[in-house]
Amino acid sequence: MKINEFVANVLKDINNGIKEAEEHASRNYSVNDKGVSFDIAVTAQDSSSASAEGQAKVGFVQVLGAGVSAKLENKKENGEISRIQFTIYVPTQTKEEEAENVRQIQQANERQRERGFGY
Repeated sequence: MKINEFVANVLKDINNGIKEAEEHASRNYSVNDKGVSFDIAVTAQDSSSASAEGQAKVGFVQVLGAGVSAKLENKKENGEISRIQFTIYVPTQTKEEEAENVRQIQQANERQRERGFGY
């Protein structure tokens, strides 16, 4: 699985899990203010093989999950394992909720101007 697919799937699964938990428990849940932290081990490999089952990509970086297997024979491989750590900020509001709040603030400011207060 490519890193972008992995991150997208994790964030979707977290969002869906929170929605399901809220429906089940009648509570509001959220991810803390720091967001979702990832610590991913990735493997970059250059390999060649006389016979292989599965899909091999030369010089391709991807996230490998548990249970990944392949049959390889006469394999020559060079690899490097790296760790990637990052945090994705998860806003407390959707884009639509944020736009609505901005609209309400603008309307309130306009009413204040019409009454002669400030600005």
